[in-house]
Formats: sequence, C-alpha cells, structure tokens
Amino acid sequence: MLTQTPNGSKLAAPKGLFDIFGDRFADEMQAELNAMRRTMSQLVDSAMRFGATSASALPQLSIDLYEKDGGYVVEAALPGVKKENVEVEVAGDTLTIRAKQEEKKEEKDARYHYRELQRGEMVRAVTLPQAIDPGSVKASFKDGVLNVAFKPVKGMETKKISIGG
Repeated sequence: MLTQTPNGSKLAAPKGLFDIFGDRFADEMQAELNAMRRTMSQLVDSAMRFGATSASALPQLSIDLYEKDGGYVVEAALPGVKKENVEVEVAGDTLTIRAKQEEKKEEKDARYHYRELQRGEMVRAVTLPQAIDPGSVKASFKDGVLNVAFKPVKGMETKKISIGG
C-alpha cells in the first residue's frame, strides 16, 4: 500500500505501529514492554505475599524463561533441594513449580549475624505466552537447577467470529 506525502511523493505505508521508526526501535520497544510485564508480575507477586499471613507466605523461586527451537524453557534455581522434593505441574498456560527444602535447625551456641537462606516450601506459578502441550513437557534436575522444556499447543489460533442475527 502506498501513501502520498504532502509534497506529492509516494511512500510505502508502514505495516505496524512502530515500523515508521525502524526495526531497532521496534525491538527496543518490545524489550521495554517485556521488562514492564516482568516488573508488573513481580509487583503483583509481592503484593500477594505482603497480604498473606506469615504461615502462607512462601518464598518465591527465581527462574529464567526463554524461547528456544520453537518451544519454551524454564530454569529454576533450587540450591540444596533434593530432586524428590520438586514437583512440576502444567495446566493450560500456567506452569507451577513447588519445592521443599528441609528445615535446618539453628546451631546451638551460635550467634547468627545473618539468616537469609530460604528454607521450607517454595512455589512459583508462571503464566506463559501460550498454552502448554502437556505431552511435550520434559524436566531434568542437575546441580540444583531444574530445567523444564515444553512446546506450546498447536492449533491455538485467534479466530474472528462473525455475529449473527
């Protein structure tokens, strides 16, 4: 599609909102929007923990989520957690990881200056960009890092519905 400029010359019309600024600008805007999404997710998670009682407030797992080879990969840091104390669950577009690290008793006759290590039950539920194909999920656990790889559900296309009547 061509667009006519005020001086009469014709230019190709941009295809997307940010195309007039070039590919680099569009990539930077996408990165900023992704960062904003992560920040908002963390803010909501923090608010949920703040509003929870101390008995139900669970430490949050740190994760990386990235796309690779047409699928997604989630890596979660679980130092000191045994493989048998880790659960992975998928439902629709949500991946939930639960881990339990055995409580460590305080050392007798020790005066702690810092006590920051997370112990007990930890949980993280992540809403993904697409629904997960449960049959594609593969999980491994090595050196305190949980690796979960999966593919999105095929055929989840947006369809415009005409309204009859």
